[in-house]
Amino acid sequence: MTTSLSEPDRRATLLRAAIGRSGPVAPTQGEWSEWLWTAQTDRVAPLLYQVVDSTPTDLHDGARTDIRQLHGAVMCRCVQLEHHLLAMTTVLSAHGIASVVLKGGATAHLDYPDPEWRE
Repeated sequence: MTTSLSEPDRRATLLRAAIGRSGPVAPTQGEWSEWLWTAQTDRVAPLLYQVVDSTPTDLHDGARTDIRQLHGAVMCRCVQLEHHLLAMTTVLSAHGIASVVLKGGATAHLDYPDPEWRE
């Protein structure tokens, strides 16, 4: 019988994915709902996608479909936000207001090995 991973252990695995290190744990089919919940709650779905994509697991096709769909939805939202950001900077610039983005998806190219890992 396998022991269920704690939420901190799931988070640690997802954070290791962000720095390109595999962890001693990976999602299992039996714990999939907890992994998915952690990824959605902590807004790190792209990291779970990366873990599932790069780590051998016993996940069924349905779980893999879940994370692909969630990742796709998150990436679409990031593109929408970037579109709004560009529109807003254009408006600000037209009024002589300089703006700088300090946080969020705009820094994904700086903070992650691949910007699609940032939600």
